[in-house]
Amino acid sequence: MKTAHQEETTEGLNANTSASHPNTSQISSERQRGSFSEWSDKKVGGCWIKNNRKGDSYLSGRAKLSQEVLKKLIENGGNLNFHIYKNTFQEGNQPSYNFYIL
Repeated sequence: MKTAHQEETTEGLNANTSASHPNTSQISSERQRGSFSEWSDKKVGGCWIKNNRKGDSYLSGRAKLSQEVLKKLIENGGNLNFHIYKNTFQEGNQPSYNFYIL
C-alpha cells in the first residue's frame, strides 16, 4: 500500500532511497543553514558591556538600519520589534550582544 508521504513505489526490498530521501543529519544541517541565514539577514548591530565611573554596568552599541527596516518602523507607527542575544562566539572587539530586528 502506498502511504501519503511516499512519492513513488519501489520494487524489491533492497531499493536505494538515499538519493530521494535525505538522512536526518542532512535535514538538520539544511535547517541550521536556513535558520542561520534568516537571522544573519535580521542582524543590524551589536552592544558592548561597559562600566560607568561608579562601576555600574550598561550596554552601549550601534545599529545600522536599512531602508527596509526604516520602512517597517514607519509602518508600525514608530515601534521597532527587536531581540538582543548574547554573542556566545565573541572574539576580540566583537560585541558582547547582537541586535536583531524582527
